[in-house]
Amino acid sequence: MSRNFMEQSTSRFAPLAAGPLLLLLGLTGDLLFFDVEPGLNVSLWAAALALAWVELRRAQALPLLPDERRLLWLVAALGLGWLWRENPMLRVLDVLGIGVSFGLLALVARPMPVLLTPVAVVRGGLALGGRMVAGFLPALVEPGRGKRPGRMQHAGAVARGALVAVPALLIFGALLGSADQRFGHMMAAMVHVDLEAVAQHTLVVLGCAWVAAALVLGTRQAEAPVVAAAEGEAGRVFGGIEVGMALGPLCVLFLAFVGFQVSYLFGGQAYVAQAQGVTLAEYARHGFFELCMVAGLGLPFLLGLESRVAPVGRGRRFYRVLGASFVVLLLVVMASALHRMVLYQQEFGLTADRLFATAFLGGVAVTAAWFLATALQGATVRFMRGAIAGWVMWLVALHAVNPEAVIVRANVARAEAGKPLDTAHLLRLGNDAAPALVAALPRLGAAEQDSLTTGLLRRGPELPSDPRSWSLAAYRAEQSVLTLTSSVGVFR
Repeated sequence: MSRNFMEQSTSRFAPLAAGPLLLLLGLTGDLLFFDVEPGLNVSLWAAALALAWVELRRAQALPLLPDERRLLWLVAALGLGWLWRENPMLRVLDVLGIGVSFGLLALVARPMPVLLTPVAVVRGGLALGGRMVAGFLPALVEPGRGKRPGRMQHAGAVARGALVAVPALLIFGALLGSADQRFGHMMAAMVHVDLEAVAQHTLVVLGCAWVAAALVLGTRQAEAPVVAAAEGEAGRVFGGIEVGMALGPLCVLFLAFVGFQVSYLFGGQAYVAQAQGVTLAEYARHGFFELCMVAGLGLPFLLGLESRVAPVGRGRRFYRVLGASFVVLLLVVMASALHRMVLYQQEFGLTADRLFATAFLGGVAVTAAWFLATALQGATVRFMRGAIAGWVMWLVALHAVNPEAVIVRANVARAEAGKPLDTAHLLRLGNDAAPALVAALPRLGAAEQDSLTTGLLRRGPELPSDPRSWSLAAYRAEQSVLTLTSSVGVFR
């Protein structure tokens, strides 16, 4: 029982070559995704990608390292996020997390893993981008990687040949059939297949195999020469002058901005209207997302600068002092952004864009505090590991709180306080919002109750038409609407 579950699941069979494995992943993707909405199929394919990584490592006769196992379980967990919630932004974040996980896998899978410095992470991202461009072509042009059993070697050759031949046959067959109708009719009479359907399935298979190759062929980096831990030290050439010129003016700029914000933070709506000459909505809306961009760019800038600063000397001392000042001012800027959002939400309610932007600011604030405690003290690798773990926890927390339910509860609370309720916006939310909407109905006025009840019953739960698209969110929405139907007594 000490062996890893993922290794056990592939240990009974001879190791697959990259070509057949990618073709299998492509066929699996076609079975899961062709002409259906995403849902359960994403969870299953994410698990298949994780198992494919294990299979390729086994083919290299290399054991899974501890960090590798953690990231593979994270890939499977992110895939399960598609079963848990249906919010579009959460699903985008889940897919992004899967891509980042495979990028990191290529770094930690080496016999002597690369230290997770900012430079190494950027290089890993560039390598993942390169694999996304190359797709499964490297698996075609490199037929042999070590000795494999004869049957598996032949299977690899067959798979590579199929990947080349099938698209060519479809393309040329379609062109020749169009050029001569009699020839086309003869081909159709011989094969009795829907060439259009075959072409569509082929495109899905190749597309899934291409994406899978970009993710799982990172195992080949394990065979690349190990980068020395001291790599990049020669590039650390920034001293006190460079650091002062880079961070000094930015600190002054941020300090001036903070000085202007103090009055707005404590002056309230009347001061905003008097000083800015704009409405509260214009003030909050115009500044919030710009400040979010500032928050998102601040720490990457500091990390990039850190990779160029000499580890000792005046430059490092300047970096610590000015970097700490920069981060503190950045936190104040984020506080100003949150203040704007609170004012905007009080006036106009909560939407998905506002909620996710606010959550993003919270994640950046925690990361900034962690940066002060680690990277500024020279523990960059510790910072990178903690930051990755922190953003994973951030994403899990978003799934747990259910953003669409939070939006419903926040706007219903405003309605209870006498503010108008935008029922049309609430009805545009997805299945994740349905249980919260049904639960909130008794707390609303008659007009809002009638509008939401009519809309929910008319729309019904947005159930998937195919089991491959099943999700827990759709199931819960169905149950809540059925409860509402029984209480109303009719189904409109």
